[in-house]
Amino acid sequence: MNINIMHFSDLHYSDSTKLQDLEKIKDALCEPDIDYIFFTGDLIDSNEFIKLNPMKKDAILKWLEDITKTNKLIMINGNHDLMSKKFNGWQKDFYKPFWDELSSINNLYYSQDNFKYNDGVVSVYGINLPFEYYENDNHREDENLLINCLKEGTKGASRECKKPIILLLHSPLYITGDKALNYISNFDLILSGHMHNGVMPPILDKLFPGNRGLISPTSQLFPDNARGLKTVEIDDGITTNVFISGGITKISDNSRIHFLNQFFPMEIDRLTYNTGTGNVKVKKLLLK
Repeated sequence: MNINIMHFSDLHYSDSTKLQDLEKIKDALCEPDIDYIFFTGDLIDSNEFIKLNPMKKDAILKWLEDITKTNKLIMINGNHDLMSKKFNGWQKDFYKPFWDELSSINNLYYSQDNFKYNDGVVSVYGINLPFEYYENDNHREDENLLINCLKEGTKGASRECKKPIILLLHSPLYITGDKALNYISNFDLILSGHMHNGVMPPILDKLFPGNRGLISPTSQLFPDNARGLKTVEIDDGITTNVFISGGITKISDNSRIHFLNQFFPMEIDRLTYNTGTGNVKVKKLLLK
C-alpha cells in the first residue's frame, strides 16, 4: 500500500508574499490522490506582522481554509511562528488569537503544544520546539533541549503499532546525532524544514545531490541535514527516513538580502511511502 503525501515548509508569510504565489502553492498541494498534507513550520515570518495587518491575517486563514476543504492538513510551529523582530533582535512573541483561530479550521490539525494524531492509516507525532531552542545565550540551537523535547514528545511511539509512524519536527539539525537515535528509531518517517535547502542555488542543487547545504539559518557553513532524503541506519536493520523540505521561502523578509528569493523556486515535495517496504519516493515540485 502506498501513502501519498504533500510536504511543504517555511512559507514565511509576510508583506512580500504574493497572492498569486499562494494560489500556485494551493493548486500544487491539492492533487486529487493525496492522502495527507504536512506543513513543518514557519507559516509566518513574524507575529508582529500578523498583529498589525488584520486583512493579511484573514487572507492567510482563508487560504488555509481553502486547502483543507479537500485535504487533511497537519502542521507544527517553526521558530518564526514564535517570535517577532524588534529593534534589538528576535524576541519571543506568540499572537495567540491568530493561532487559536487557525486551530479552529475544519480538517486542519494543529496544537500549540506537542500532539499526536491517529487514524486508521498513520500515527503522527508533532513536536513544537520552544523559542529557547532557537534563541539563547549560546546563539545556536540547543541540542540538549531537543533531546528533552523528544523524550517527552515521543512517549508511546512504537513501530509495533503496525502502521507508519511519522514525526513532524521543524529543525532537523541534530535529529540524526547519536543523542537522538534512540528516539527517532521509533519512527518510519521524519519530516522537517527550517534549513531552506541550505540556500543552495538551483544549479548547485542539481549538480551536487546530497544532504549538505551552503549555509544554515545560524550561519553555519556546509551544514548537514540541510536538504533532501536521508536514510538513517539505526541498528539490526532498522532504518528511519528523514526528509528535509527545501521550503517555499529561502530568505526571511526580515533579512537585508531577502530580495534574493526571486532567484530560488518555491519547493513542495510529493512523497510516496510504501507501507510494505518502508521505501520513500520523492518528487520535487519547483514553482516559480
